[in-house]
Amino acid sequence: ATGECAFLRGTCLHRLGQHGEAAAVWGAAAAETAWGRKSAACVLPSGPRLHEALTLRAWPSTDEVPETTEGFAGSFDASRSITALLELQRGDGTFGSQHGMQGLGWNDPAITAIAVDALQAWRQRMPRRLRERMDGAVERATAALLVYAAEEARPRRQSAAFNNPYVLQTLLREGQSDAAEQMVAHVLATQEEDGNWTVYGPQRPASFNTAQNVMALIAARREELDVAGPPIERALDALDAMRAPSGLFPYSTASGHDWMTTDHGAIGRDALCEHALLEGGRGSRDSLEAALERFVLHGPELRVPTKRLYDYFNARGHGGYFFF
Repeated sequence: ATGECAFLRGTCLHRLGQHGEAAAVWGAAAAETAWGRKSAACVLPSGPRLHEALTLRAWPSTDEVPETTEGFAGSFDASRSITALLELQRGDGTFGSQHGMQGLGWNDPAITAIAVDALQAWRQRMPRRLRERMDGAVERATAALLVYAAEEARPRRQSAAFNNPYVLQTLLREGQSDAAEQMVAHVLATQEEDGNWTVYGPQRPASFNTAQNVMALIAARREELDVAGPPIERALDALDAMRAPSGLFPYSTASGHDWMTTDHGAIGRDALCEHALLEGGRGSRDSLEAALERFVLHGPELRVPTKRLYDYFNARGHGGYFFF
């Protein structure tokens, strides 16, 4: 209780603008305890991460917390989940992340695109009155994605390598070919010199970002959009070179990621990377099947971090965003 009170006191001071005092309180409370680690996270050089730190209170560690929503209480009520999703849409048509209705904005385009895909996937199975709401939500969300695609001279945003491929693929599925062409240009503009895409900068190539952008460009080329071959080939070269001798894909080829490159720690990206290579004519079905077999073997481990840790890793290298 003392650690929790210290953390919350620092949080209140921070929100009052008393940042020095907040840092002092958090620093004094840092310890090898659950709340002590939350306080320690708030004095990192990157600044306080209050939105993640508060998740411990939302998901207490008890046996009563469900570790899966699939089949919970004997059934899955899709209409209730769809209704909940509709209520999370903002006035401008976008959807935000677990940071709340306001969110932080970094990943909103990708999350909005995924929400559109989810609504379309379930549309035919919903009652007519709910379908009308879903159609309106898709229309507003697509309009927001069109605004994102049309922005001129867009800077290299931190999460562009994550947002752009999701937006591109959703616009293709929605038949928005003109906006999709604009997104192709954005995707190509954010490719690194060595052919990869990353949200971290050139010094930290990311296998999963690269694979997602490759998939998006191949989908655009399949729809006969103007996608030149060399960028895709350079990306496939970069992705192919990322595969470790073990056959696994590291989170990044930068140093410090070896601990995650294990049979269980790489399951969130191996199948995606193998699928992208196969789509580009570089991979094999055997390699993809091996990645899927590893996922099936270790996949049950993902239930706990998915429901409790959001985008933190647990000790096994699993992130809470591996739901997709």
